[in-house]
Amino acid sequence: MIVKDILTGDYRLQISNYLVSRTFPWFCENRTISINTSNSTIASVPFFSHLFVDDNKIISPYNGIIDKLKLILKEKFKVDSEFKRVEAQLLFSSPHYKEEQIKIPNYFANKGNVIIYQVHKSDSKISIFNETYSDNKTLELTVGKHLSLSDNEATLLKGDQLWFHKNPFNSVKSTTIEFYYE
Repeated sequence: MIVKDILTGDYRLQISNYLVSRTFPWFCENRTISINTSNSTIASVPFFSHLFVDDNKIISPYNGIIDKLKLILKEKFKVDSEFKRVEAQLLFSSPHYKEEQIKIPNYFANKGNVIIYQVHKSDSKISIFNETYSDNKTLELTVGKHLSLSDNEATLLKGDQLWFHKNPFNSVKSTTIEFYYE
């Protein structure tokens, strides 16, 4: 399920502009991915993140900019619990990989449900695997479907789903905020 038009007016622009401003701190990460080839090549895909909430504790002084967004998402997706982890992701284009080569589940796929809010328009996709976290005994995963979110859209993924948010291929960047809860 994709919910459109999550935010309206000035607040939508405020979040969008703030996350790409010079004053918002992003932290460089390095995601290791498995490339699906005959020799099982391993590669690294750099990205940036900003952790607002971890283990139900606010750890970012910038948490206030998403307080209203949290309330709106809770209402739209009928969430009764607190978000135990909230993390912004800034992914950049990876033109040196073919889109179908990248297959690795999100590290937090077993950490509960997640609402993914797409801040900026991008051609990045969310790949949802046929396998679940509980039956992930193999490195061979098959993609069941792809979701493409436009800006100001959100989707809910259930806790045992294995998924991967792919880097954009034609767009320069993809900015999302992920809200995890039980």
